[in-house]
Amino acid sequence: MGINVLSLFDGQSCGRQALKELGVEVDNYFASEIDENAITISKYNHDDIIQLGDIENYKEWNLPKIDLLIGGSPCQGFSRNGKMLNFDDPRSKLFFKYVEILNDLKEKNPLFNIGYGLYVLTSNDGKNDNGCIINSVNQVASNPNLLFISLNKANYTTETVLKTKEMNLNCLTEHTPFSLIKRFGFASGKTSNKFDGFRCALRSKNNLVYLTRYTNSFFSLKVKDVLDLGSHYGFICEIVESKTLSNENSLSYDYYQKHIKPQKPRGETKKVGWICKICGYIYEGEILPADFICPLCKHPASDFEKLK
Repeated sequence: MGINVLSLFDGQSCGRQALKELGVEVDNYFASEIDENAITISKYNHDDIIQLGDIENYKEWNLPKIDLLIGGSPCQGFSRNGKMLNFDDPRSKLFFKYVEILNDLKEKNPLFNIGYGLYVLTSNDGKNDNGCIINSVNQVASNPNLLFISLNKANYTTETVLKTKEMNLNCLTEHTPFSLIKRFGFASGKTSNKFDGFRCALRSKNNLVYLTRYTNSFFSLKVKDVLDLGSHYGFICEIVESKTLSNENSLSYDYYQKHIKPQKPRGETKKVGWICKICGYIYEGEILPADFICPLCKHPASDFEKLK
């Protein structure tokens, strides 16, 4: 089975040609274009394209779940020939129509919130709710929708998921405070109750907790297969429930490093050692052991970098 694609400002459908050459199977390719010459060329090269017409009428489009959104809005208004009118040029303002459609698709498909960032993974050991911070999530199939989750073997959450074969993935947003990262990332669920005093949570259909604050979506996952990757297990999971909770931007790893993670105070004496890129724990010493595990967030030596 293939994917559903929506191409805005489609032009001559170069996106369709690129997907074909990459070997990506496409079930439906929906195109929004108003230039008749471009549409003629598209139809000549690809007779399976579904033309939708003017982007201004997108509210009238009756589309299935879209897996891939592509397109480039008109840029003439930003050029010298376009008198550098920027967003005062009506054509340039179509960029915001693209963003509007993207946000609408996010509400319909929470998978648009998946990227390289930080997440809270929640589980239950049969007695207590638990959660940990993870940063390795990828969509690996669209029919059925499958996610790949990488979990450190040293995490108690990993032990729980191996037994129950269930988990909830919570997509954090850029408004996430460092205190939430500390709550779920700096302690073990085996010795502490991470949800003690935490009120921003509800239960999904699988009876596991999902976070209702500082998240833009959650996914209930059922483990289909487990891969032994050395320091980590890789879980291939089927999505059994998902929901969009807000339109806030997902928390990327880069944003966390620059805007949320506490920075080293100026003037502090320089140390020789290694720092965990996840939680900030510092290992003092010139050489970091290859099998070292962070005592706070349980991430391996590969997630450390030398202090600068």
